[in-house]
Amino acid sequence: MHNNHLVIGAGVAGLSCARALAEAGHEVVVIDKARGVGGRCATRRVNDQPIDFGPVFLHGSDPDFEQLIRSVPSVDLLEEWPKRRRGAGKPCQHEAFLSTEKRFAIAEGLTAFPKYLAEGLNVRLETRASEIAIEDGSLQVRLQSGESLVTKSLVLAMPVEQSLAFVWPLVKHSKELEAVAMLLDMIPSLPCLTVLAGYPLDVPTPTWDVFYPENSTGLMLVAHDSAKRRDPKNRVLVLQASPRWSRQHLDDAPETWSAALLAEAGTLIDEWASKPVWTQTHRWRYARVDLGNELTGPVRVGLPGGTSLGLAGDVFAPGGGVEAAWNAGRTLARRMLEEDGENE
Repeated sequence: MHNNHLVIGAGVAGLSCARALAEAGHEVVVIDKARGVGGRCATRRVNDQPIDFGPVFLHGSDPDFEQLIRSVPSVDLLEEWPKRRRGAGKPCQHEAFLSTEKRFAIAEGLTAFPKYLAEGLNVRLETRASEIAIEDGSLQVRLQSGESLVTKSLVLAMPVEQSLAFVWPLVKHSKELEAVAMLLDMIPSLPCLTVLAGYPLDVPTPTWDVFYPENSTGLMLVAHDSAKRRDPKNRVLVLQASPRWSRQHLDDAPETWSAALLAEAGTLIDEWASKPVWTQTHRWRYARVDLGNELTGPVRVGLPGGTSLGLAGDVFAPGGGVEAAWNAGRTLARRMLEEDGENE
């Protein structure tokens, strides 16, 4: 099977890139190992109630990004959420609360945004790439299923570590790609251990939407997720651990680190917060990029046989987060269209 463009990664960066290419009339196929689109922009349903367990809200300063969020159809958009903020601890995206930024939550869950980006695109889910090679003047993407996809133009839109697993075997073909790989190898993603905790509705209602603890050993953020929902069945908190604490406990059993985070929530919030009626956990090994380490733009490298490899993601635009991922994908697509324009 031959594709004009092949994108590996159906997170916001990959979908943004694919959407811009498709809108310019190009054939694009997006593949992802997951069961749904969105990557780290993730929502899970528990007792039929949406819970955002990656970013807990969207924010940005780009008018086009704002307009795109406002264009998501049939959702209840909550502007300037979180409205109530407690604590002066370090947020993951500190600029989110600047006066130049707009903040949004979505009552149906933040995955409504990447699902909207994916509309009309050829997206193949539960499709895992295992190897990339250059053969017969094309890039051959071998899938775990045994199938191979062939393209001249490949985009990797994944966390740095996952992209590098595919890039390193290709650096023998390009000194430029080797330099890119060496640079990216110095920008590791930050992990985040996350607990979703459900409580009866008769527990005290938090007076805040997001809590940033100031003197916590483990907790970076607690989101009052059910404050975003219409007629919630449970009070729900989402607990996100700091990068340092997450790294220290990354390979511990989930029941161990979730118990520790819940105990700390009980100390910092109230005793009831340590005693949920149900919990779920998620181990984000590659949650986000450390602010200040981002690159100024996406990367595209020419390879033998007229092939090319593009790289996009939140590390490839200033500011990090969902807006950066969207911007990097869109910028890469524009660059691809400009560079290939003579061949159109």
